[in-house]
Amino acid sequence: MSGVSLFIGIILLLAAIHDFFFTTLGSGAGFVSRNISVFSDKIIQVFVKFIGRKAYNYNGLFVNLMILFYRLLLIWGRLFLVFTSNPEAITNSSGRISNHWE
Repeated sequence: MSGVSLFIGIILLLAAIHDFFFTTLGSGAGFVSRNISVFSDKIIQVFVKFIGRKAYNYNGLFVNLMILFYRLLLIWGRLFLVFTSNPEAITNSSGRISNHWE
């Protein structure tokens, strides 16, 4: 299980890093960022039905926050998979092996 967790975590982390650099340095959005921006646009369309066209004023902010939230949360989760693949690698100051919450 630990080898599988490490492999999946590294592959997903590399995909997130690729998407980040393709989005920031490339000519357009990466494959994940593009899907998140399309999804957030659909959410804005729902808000337009309830609030009105004033919701479009927050479209850019909402898309950027959704992409930032994706990057922070999922990169943290992917690093969690990498670090939990070897529980003995992370210890506290007294040398005790940390649990998942620590």
